[in-house]
Amino acid sequence: MNFTDITNVELDDIVGQITKDYPFCGEGLMKQILADKGVKVQRMRLRDSIHRVDHEGVEIIERKVAFIGAFTMLQVRITCGTLDGT
Repeated sequence: MNFTDITNVELDDIVGQITKDYPFCGEGLMKQILADKGVKVQRMRLRDSIHRVDHEGVEIIERKVAFIGAFTMLQVRITCGTLDGT
């Protein structure tokens, strides 16, 4: 595969601008927007850049996912009758 020769600083600048324009943009859409701009990078480089540029946003999403996962497991335990109600 041919990836774009781009530094982390350049990638972070582009990702930062996309994050400003689309604050709730996920990784998949971010990758597509980059491709539309002619930038093709490895998934790990994109993830690392997102973490560098929007660390607080990533933490919020991770907390939401963890909460939803815990809540879903509680629902499963209640529905399946494995939670004894104590």
